[in-house]
Amino acid sequence: VGFVNLISNEFEPELDLFGYWSVVIKLKSDGRPYLLGLECLNRNTYMVFNGIISLPPTPENEWDFYEIPLHHFRPYDNGEFIQGQQHQK
Repeated sequence: VGFVNLISNEFEPELDLFGYWSVVIKLKSDGRPYLLGLECLNRNTYMVFNGIISLPPTPENEWDFYEIPLHHFRPYDNGEFIQGQQHQK
């Protein structure tokens, strides 16, 4: 599994994803699966939600756009997915 880390500045005001259905990312894939994480601050506790994406390699000089429904992300802690109810349907 590949790894990439993208960090954005804090949003002012905070970014509320409640009304959104998905996240779209622009990427160049090397064909390996990747773990994509969303880190949230909830009541002064960091929560991490991860999803796995896998695309064929991106053709040279092109970009891929990949849409991931938010309900595909799962709670994640200490290197493992946490079993439980879905956070958002």
